[in-house]
Amino acid sequence: MSWVQDFGWKKKAERLRMMILAGAPLFEIDPLMLRTLETMRKGLRGQSSRDEFEQTLGELNTSPPSAGSSFLWEPIDIYGWAVSATMYLLDGKPWWLVRATHKKPQPSDKEITMVEKVVGHLGADPVRDRIMNTSFDAHGYGMWWTWINQTQLYEFQTDRQTKDFRVVPEGTPVPVGWERVDRNKVREPKL
Repeated sequence: MSWVQDFGWKKKAERLRMMILAGAPLFEIDPLMLRTLETMRKGLRGQSSRDEFEQTLGELNTSPPSAGSSFLWEPIDIYGWAVSATMYLLDGKPWWLVRATHKKPQPSDKEITMVEKVVGHLGADPVRDRIMNTSFDAHGYGMWWTWINQTQLYEFQTDRQTKDFRVVPEGTPVPVGWERVDRNKVREPKL
């Protein structure tokens, strides 16, 4: 019998938060992708039509964002939700982008409350910062949020010999034998 440690939602969310604050690549968002997020926000608030949303998505599919501005998502699973988070830059400032999907076409109020707690722990106002909240019928349910980061960014530093690493506030002096990991060169981001 193998023993697997089960983390509660707060520990999973905190781990995700630190991974994003320390390691998410920070690229300026592609203007078309920004327009897509804004169209999602307007649609949720009843300020745009379904046609406008589909037109923007069509443009996104025919002219994908440049490679440097696509997203690298970090995932966790919590209470039936597949939650993924990343960051992007807008005018040089870091913004969070979080998406959550559920297999059910209409999750229960309790399941929605749980994912909102997770997103709140990451730093969002779960209602104000939501840009999508929709059922895809047989394909499940999806919610997205975006908000400006209001907390300290972190960075990874590694020991060149032992390959140990540490997570420290961004800009922390690097000890002898250690090196700062460039968050934009860790992995090639994907949309």
